Amino acid sequence: MKTKLECREIRKSLGDLLDGALSPAERQGIEAHLRDCMDCREVLRELRCTCRVLGHLPREPMPDRMKATLL
Repeated sequence: MKTKLECREIRKSLGDLLDGALSPAERQGIEAHLRDCMDCREVLRELRCTCRVLGHLPREPMPDRMKATLL
């Protein structure tokens, strides 16, 4: 049985998993956890759905003031 601490650590890395920003070893470890943990698989499914929905929103231009602050 997975511990809540282990799940919490896995869930922190799900965004990096979707972005392809993990090492092969990290990815394999998370995928192994996901095979056994229905709760974390559900969190990943919801994250994928959220990313899909957000990807369909219209893009707004960045205000000039914000650009200047960032640069």
